[in-house]
Amino acid sequence: MDIDWDETFEVGVEIIDRQHRELLARLAALAEAMRGSSRQRIEVAINLVFKIVVGHLETEETLMDSLRYPDARAHAREHAQMLAAFRALYERLALEGPTAELASELGLQVNGWLNDHVQQTDKAFGDFLRAQSTRKTGT
Repeated sequence: MDIDWDETFEVGVEIIDRQHRELLARLAALAEAMRGSSRQRIEVAINLVFKIVVGHLETEETLMDSLRYPDARAHAREHAQMLAAFRALYERLALEGPTAELASELGLQVNGWLNDHVQQTDKAFGDFLRAQSTRKTGT
């Protein structure tokens, strides 16, 4: 899973973009660890990814709630689906250990997250946030 951050992934909201970059970097580190590190190192990497995922989703949902984002429920449902899929991989890793198949599935999920959720759902939320900011400042 070699995915580098580029400008097409930006949603235009600093905290969200920063968290997305951090998450992508940690996912890359996890993928690297799965290529031959000790089970302990892999577990540390996946625990860190899981912590970052949960924190990021909480950040987005807090922002959505505080600004009464009209699509908050649908957005949160996507988060719940992503978290469930990640938990399933997390549990499989605990049971099976690192496998090429699991690494491939992780890569597919990350690609899906970037291409579907970030490119569409998060960008729509970013547009909403910027519009709210423009209304407040009058610019």
